[in-house]
Amino acid sequence: MADGTGQEQHDRQDSVLADALQVLAAAKGHLHEQGPDSGAALGSLIADCHALLDDLTSDGGDTGASEQHV
Repeated sequence: MADGTGQEQHDRQDSVLADALQVLAAAKGHLHEQGPDSGAALGSLIADCHALLDDLTSDGGDTGASEQHV
């Protein structure tokens, strides 16, 4: 880690997780535009994705996960 590789990997992970949270937020926005059948079918998938991202960001990294709840 003395060469900064560990920090670079951590920064990259934080960036990717933040991007994933933005995509999830966009998907939730599209879900609200769909009918109730789509919401029922995709809502649990989106909730599962959000739970996974919460688990991945629970290491103390600040990627905004706590602000992006379903």
